[in-house]
Amino acid sequence: MVLMTSRNQFPMCYDCEKADLQGEIKDPEMKKMFDIPEEFYKNTPFLRSIKKNYLRFDKLSEKQIEVFKKVVEELKHPKEKKEEAITENEESNKEEELKPKKKKISSLSFI
Repeated sequence: MVLMTSRNQFPMCYDCEKADLQGEIKDPEMKKMFDIPEEFYKNTPFLRSIKKNYLRFDKLSEKQIEVFKKVVEELKHPKEKKEEAITENEESNKEEELKPKKKKISSLSFI
């Protein structure tokens, strides 16, 4: 079974794409960036596509590099991200509680 997140994508399992991910990376910085656990590539088609694009074009945009690193960090530390989200939700709920409540007046209440 292959996970599809967009109707414009072609269904490709990791085993089918594995050959496309093999290649020599000469840039030491990129070599270090792409040196992540194979499990991350298996579970994340986005990471596979970024690596395939690098192997094909020998370069990536700053945004691609930034987002690749962000996704890898989130995969390495998934609990921290969830805890951050919970903390942010609690803070926003507290802020809403502190705001003065506005009365809703309907046009029918004056009749």
